[in-house]
Amino acid sequence: MISQKFWFVMICLILFESGMSIGCRQDERILPPSQEQNAADYDKLAAESPSEPVTVDDKGFYVLDDANFMEAVGWKDGIVIVDFWIDGCAPCEGMEKTLAGLVKDYKENIRFARIHVNRHQIMAQKYKVFAFPTLAIFSRGEYLGQLQGYREPLAMRNILDKLILEKTTPKN
Repeated sequence: MISQKFWFVMICLILFESGMSIGCRQDERILPPSQEQNAADYDKLAAESPSEPVTVDDKGFYVLDDANFMEAVGWKDGIVIVDFWIDGCAPCEGMEKTLAGLVKDYKENIRFARIHVNRHQIMAQKYKVFAFPTLAIFSRGEYLGQLQGYREPLAMRNILDKLILEKTTPKN
């Protein structure tokens, strides 16, 4: 019997060869923030969008839209991880399960949030999100970068532990 991982790898290879991406990147580096030439324009568009108050769903994720995004990522007490996801994306569903398993363990240092890009596209454009899932990382309101593609739970724990250590260790 052929495993799901085998098929996932095969699909990623086929898509890679054809120049397409569905979030199959597995590199462990955090991509640096891109040049935000029109950040003010995106913020203005987001402010004009219909907004709901930031809520927390049954899995512990903060539910974001374009208008409340900046308020939510501006948390001054720690790190905010925003999961940009779309409908029909198997790696996005896997990433949601991975993050849901981590919410309770990291609640003191990290807030996990999700934004549905099919419905809210302005912030995805602002942060140049082109692959799904993409995790945007913010620390004390500052955008640090992003991780693209699905991560296994243990790999994600390692990334989060390094991120917390880096952000909580005093610099000399």
